[in-house]
Amino acid sequence: MDIIKLILKIILGLIVVIAVLIGGGVGYENYKTHMREAAKLTYNTSYQWTSLGTYYPLQRRERSDGTIVYRNVNLAKRYQGIFTKTTYDELSVKVLFETECVPKTSVPYFAGAFETTLVCNNTGDGLVFSAKKNRNEDGNFGTVRGDYGGFSFSFDTYLWDFTEMDKAITLKNAKEVTEDE
Repeated sequence: MDIIKLILKIILGLIVVIAVLIGGGVGYENYKTHMREAAKLTYNTSYQWTSLGTYYPLQRRERSDGTIVYRNVNLAKRYQGIFTKTTYDELSVKVLFETECVPKTSVPYFAGAFETTLVCNNTGDGLVFSAKKNRNEDGNFGTVRGDYGGFSFSFDTYLWDFTEMDKAITLKNAKEVTEDE
């Protein structure tokens, strides 16, 4: 009987140790995820960004003119995408690659028949790519991607909700109603 009690105590002790190790591992992974998300919110910006959650890897802020801006950060590849809309069917995309460059210079890049320009920002710490993207036939903006001489990016916008941006556009277009109307 004493041997059975001893074996049960050992098994119970092992279960407790394993549970503590698993709990510690899960807690550490949650901590790393939280720290990674916090790093994304402050990555290469002076603006206050708000995370839209872990399902959408987006951040948002509102400009003083009411424009809603989305941002997506790729910490591993050191770039960020800034997204705005001025019309319902056109997405403005600006990608900033964190790299040293000569301030206020541009680098033309040709991809087949397509020509684009990467521009070094005023502080010499980033190349900027800008483009406009129209909605696809299915009503989405799809995947926004590019590869320009080693500076590559990809943003899958299929699951992004642009309703808030569309509402802001609608409100910007509001006109004052006169008594005659």
